[in-house]
Amino acid sequence: MRDYPAIAAQYISRVLSGEELVCRKVRLAVERHIRDLERSRDPDYPYYYDVQGGARFCRLFELVRPSKWPEPMVMAPWQVAHDMMLYGWKQKADHLRRFRVAYDRWPRKTGKSARGSVQFIYHLLADGERGAEVYSAALVEEQARRVFDEAVEMVRGTPELRREIDIIGDSPTRRLKVKDTGSVGRPLSRDKESMEGLNISFAIGDEVHKWAGRGAYDVLRYGMRSRRQPLFELITTAPSADDTTSICNTMDDYAEKVLTGIIDDARFFAWILEIDEDDKWDDESKWIKACPNLGITVKLEDMRQEALEARNDAGSLNAFKRYSLNVRVDALEQPIAAADWGACARPGDPVQLRADSLATLAGRICFVALDLALTDDTSALALLFPPMENDPVLMIMDDGGEVLRPVQPWRIIPFFWIPADNILDRVEKHQVPYDTWRDQGFLTTTPGKVTDYDFIAACFLELSKIFDIRELAYDPALANGLIKKILQNGFKKDRVVKFAQTMLNYAAPCGDFVRAISRREVLHDADPVLRWQITNLRWIKNHTGLIMPDKLKSIEKIDGAVASIMAYGRATHPDNAKLIAPKAKVTVL
Repeated sequence: MRDYPAIAAQYISRVLSGEELVCRKVRLAVERHIRDLERSRDPDYPYYYDVQGGARFCRLFELVRPSKWPEPMVMAPWQVAHDMMLYGWKQKADHLRRFRVAYDRWPRKTGKSARGSVQFIYHLLADGERGAEVYSAALVEEQARRVFDEAVEMVRGTPELRREIDIIGDSPTRRLKVKDTGSVGRPLSRDKESMEGLNISFAIGDEVHKWAGRGAYDVLRYGMRSRRQPLFELITTAPSADDTTSICNTMDDYAEKVLTGIIDDARFFAWILEIDEDDKWDDESKWIKACPNLGITVKLEDMRQEALEARNDAGSLNAFKRYSLNVRVDALEQPIAAADWGACARPGDPVQLRADSLATLAGRICFVALDLALTDDTSALALLFPPMENDPVLMIMDDGGEVLRPVQPWRIIPFFWIPADNILDRVEKHQVPYDTWRDQGFLTTTPGKVTDYDFIAACFLELSKIFDIRELAYDPALANGLIKKILQNGFKKDRVVKFAQTMLNYAAPCGDFVRAISRREVLHDADPVLRWQITNLRWIKNHTGLIMPDKLKSIEKIDGAVASIMAYGRATHPDNAKLIAPKAKVTVL
């Protein structure tokens, strides 16, 4: 029997040292594992790494006899490391598994379905749970049966499994049943039956790029709530340009935020194989990032032939990028990269930074924009402070320490509101830490179940006493009642401006705001709600190239990002240029 913990540890070491060439997201997954190992030494950290728990799955993987190979399968080092992490992490309190959702986006021929069939068998047997329910799920029966049918053949071909599991039904097999525990596994497809009302222990969703929206995902995910240690495994290749509503668009962005630490979700596991953004698709030396099984289950000469066809045909190029390199073809563009936004943050604790900004910017000129929710959503207000003559100047450096330019940055302070009565439901349903942000002071709850415009109006009026608000921009579709309220309470009418929600009105502010971020001309306090919404932002673009924020394409809430763009657009409008300070004397910080 192979030493799986040692194989995993060696692979992890090679990734960290750079000897093993991997994509950015795999490296982030490995670094997360290492951070969690360090954290697990703290008695208050709720998880620990059980190498024998991870090795148990690996042993089953190399025991089963698949139908399409003459010999048992042998795991590549990256696969060992992946499954040691997924199955090795446990809860200290009860020794049950840590992870509840695993998102594995791998290219074709990396063994997704075969591994899924092993998982199907593993969860029938390994947890020792009486009456476990295991499902291979897809939108259509043919897809759902792929993982299930191979699991059946693995049971047939492996004597050790045949003694414990009954195969029920013939042509086609209907289910697998464990003799001792009564646990049952079967295919599940939306075209043949409802997915509601199940008590799921384990489900594997196959090729989930075809799943439009969250419907099937949410039904299965919430069907696991009564189990002790359920797992929802999602396997897929990259979505195509036509998969604009694919759950993959949501899962990819969520995985990015978990891996980079924007969202702290200890129960979500992700492993995405792809070439990186700055890699050339025809650079053979980078293919291993997306296809670590190159030379094992995928032949190099086959990929070379596919690349040759791709060079001479646009349709073949898209297919090669998607199926071989796992690139999201025509993926929705993220206008502001997380790294660029992070580079504009002041260093320090966001809670303390916010308190400092509120105190030090009191009395300053600012421009305000408001993006309100229709009913029970989040609402946002952005305070944007233009640079003034006596402000300090930041020196923007390149990677080598050379001065690129001096900058007097704009300052942003956001405010967010959400109805109080449904906040915990939203936390559970959307896996967004609204309650944590509320407790930290980044988000305020309003009374009731729907947006309380009077409450927000009162907050604005209090802010108008603290800051010199020169202008309030608002969306006339939703804010008329609120505007009427603040005008009745003394805010000057000539300082209120309608911001039409049109491409013509948004195009210049959107482009200018993105350029200001890339040039480090904006300074913020690392507010976690605004950071989350900036990474959710997506554009809608027309045939002339005009752009504006798109709340339908955006992965999650973007109201804080929209309010920031509106405020920046009004503050930099020629009508308000007189409020921008002249160039200041440079002081190096």
